[in-house]
Amino acid sequence: MTPIFGNSILYIVLLINAVSFFSLFGLMKGKVSIVKYIKFYTDLTFIFLSFAFILLVYAFVITDYSLNIVVNYSHETKPLLYKISGVWANHEGSILLWIWLFSMFNMLFLYCNNFSKLDAAKILTIQSAILFCLLSFILINSNAFAPTQEYFPVGRGLNPLLQDFGLLIHPPTLYLGLVSFSLGFSIAIIALLNGGVDKDWFDNFKPWVIIPWLCLTAGIGLGSWWAYRELGWGGFWFWDPVENASLLPWLSSTALLHSIKLSSIRGILKSWSLLLAILTFILTIFATFLVRSGIVTSVHSFALDTAKGTFIFGMLFLSVVIGIIIFYKNAHRIKSKEITYNFSKDAGMIANNILLLFIAVAILVGILYPISYEFFYDKVVVISEVYYIAILKASIIPLLILTSVFAFLKWGSDEVRCQITSWIILFISAMLCAFATYLYKPIDSNFILLILVFSYFAGINLIVHFIKSLVMSNSYFHNVVPMFLSHIGLVMVVISIALNSTWQQEVRIMVKTKEVIEFANYHIQLKEINYKNNDNFLSRQATLVVCDNNNMELAVLYPETRFYPVENIFTTESSIYYSFFSDLYATIGEILPGNKVIVRLQYKPFISSIWLGVGFMVFGGCVALIKKKIKL
Repeated sequence: MTPIFGNSILYIVLLINAVSFFSLFGLMKGKVSIVKYIKFYTDLTFIFLSFAFILLVYAFVITDYSLNIVVNYSHETKPLLYKISGVWANHEGSILLWIWLFSMFNMLFLYCNNFSKLDAAKILTIQSAILFCLLSFILINSNAFAPTQEYFPVGRGLNPLLQDFGLLIHPPTLYLGLVSFSLGFSIAIIALLNGGVDKDWFDNFKPWVIIPWLCLTAGIGLGSWWAYRELGWGGFWFWDPVENASLLPWLSSTALLHSIKLSSIRGILKSWSLLLAILTFILTIFATFLVRSGIVTSVHSFALDTAKGTFIFGMLFLSVVIGIIIFYKNAHRIKSKEITYNFSKDAGMIANNILLLFIAVAILVGILYPISYEFFYDKVVVISEVYYIAILKASIIPLLILTSVFAFLKWGSDEVRCQITSWIILFISAMLCAFATYLYKPIDSNFILLILVFSYFAGINLIVHFIKSLVMSNSYFHNVVPMFLSHIGLVMVVISIALNSTWQQEVRIMVKTKEVIEFANYHIQLKEINYKNNDNFLSRQATLVVCDNNNMELAVLYPETRFYPVENIFTTESSIYYSFFSDLYATIGEILPGNKVIVRLQYKPFISSIWLGVGFMVFGGCVALIKKKIKL
C-alpha cells in the first residue's frame, strides 16, 4: 500500500502546481482575486509533501520492503539513526527531500515576505513551475515510492561511509541552501516581467538571498567536517568535481549579496543583480546535474543512469534559455543610476563581484575541461589540486584587501589620504604578527608568510573598525556587526588553512602493544588491540594512550577498522584528540602477527579553526537576517 499512497500524493501535488503556475497569466493582468488561491495551493503543496516525506521515513524505520528504495538502502540491523538518514542517502530519497524542503521554503516565503501580495503570488507561481519539473522528474525516473518487482528477504544495507552522524545534518542543510536559490531566480524573473524595481524591492529581496547563502555555507562547512572525521584521510577538501561544483553557487551568491546592497543603497547594477540571481540558480542545477548524471566519478555521485542526467540537463538548458530570453527582452526596462568609479565602497563591491566570478569561472573550467576532453577525444585527463590552488593563490590576497580595506570606505567617494597613515600602521602591525608567528615556529613558504601578513592586516583592520563602531551610533554598529562577523570568519578560515598546510606533520609506523612512540610533542602508547562484534559490523580497534612531555595523560584514542558483512565493505574509522590549537588524528591499517599494527598519526594545527571561521560566517548571515526584520 505504501507505493500506492506515496505515488497518489505526488500526482496530486503535480496537478496542484500545474494549476498554480497557469494562474500567473491572470496575476500578470492584475487579477488580485487569484492571490488567495496561490496561498491555498502553497499550503496544500507543503501539507501533501510533508505526508509523502513522513511516509517514506516511516517506511525506512519499519524496513518496509515493498519499496525498492528500502531494499537497496536499508537493513533490519541498521540503527534507527542510520535508517532515518538512509532516506536521503540515495538519489530517489534525496530528491524527495529536495522538493519537501522546496515546499517548506515556499511556505516560509509566503508568510514572511515583505513584497506586495500580488508580487508574492507571482513569485510563488514561478516556484510552482520549478516544483512541477522536479515532481515530473521524480515520477518519470526517480521515484522514491517505486515498488519492488520481486521478493527480497533482507535489504542490501547502506554504504558504511554514510553511516555517520554527519549524514543526518550535512545533506539537508546543503539541500536547503541549493533549493532555496530557486526563489532568487523567481524573484528576478518577476522583477524583469514587471519592468520596474525600486530600493524597496531589493530590500525585500535580500533576506531571500541571505537564507540560502547561510544554509549553503553551513552545508559546505559541515560536508568538509564530515569528510575530515569519517573518510580517514585527514583532509577536509579533496578538490572533487562535485565538491568544486558546490562552490559555484556559493561564489555567485556571495557576489549577489554584495551586488544587491549596491542596488538597494546606491541604485546601481540593478539588472546585474537580477542576472546574478538567475545565474546562481542555473549553477545550482549544474551542480545537481554533476551529482546525479554519472558524468563524473565521485564519492558524492548518486546516480549512474543517463536518463536521469538527460532530464536534469533538460532542466538546466530550459533554465538558461528562459532566463536569458526574459533578461534580454526586459533588462532595458530596469533603470539604474550611473556608476562612479571613485576609490570607494562602490568600487570595492564591483571589484568583489569581478573577483568572485573570476574564481567561479576558473573552477568551472577545471570541472568542464576533463569532461569535454573525454567527450571529444575519448581520453581521460585529470585536473589536479595544483590548478585549483593556483587559482586561490592568484585571488586570495586581492580578496583579503577587498574584505578589509574597501569594506569601511564611504559610499560614492572617499577621502583616501586621511586613511593612508592608519593603513600603514596596521600593515606594519600585521608584518610584526607574521614575524612573531615565524619566530614561534618557522614557515618554509614565503607565499604562506605573505598570505599571513595580508590576513593579519585584514583581521586587525576589521577588529579596529568594529571597536570604533561600538562608540558610534546604534545604526552604524548594527550595520557593521554582520559584515564584521562574516568577514572575520573568512579571515579565520584563510589563516587556519595557511598555518595547517605549513605546520602539519604525518608519520606512518609499525607499532607493537605497550610500545611508546614520540610524535609532535606527544608520547603515544599502543595499549592494546581489541576485536568487537557489533550489531551491523565487525571491528578491530586499537587503544592509543596520548600523553604530553611530562607523561600526563591527555586522551585515549580508539582508531579502528570495520567490516560490514551486509555491504561487504571495509572502512577506516579515525579517532581524534581535539585541543584548542591543534588536532591529533589517528587511524590504523593492517594488524600484523605479534600484536603489531600499522598506525598513521597526523598533527593538524588550527584545523578546527576552519569550521569556527565558517561558524562566524554563518552567524554573520543570521545577524544580517535578523537586522532585515522579515516577518518571522
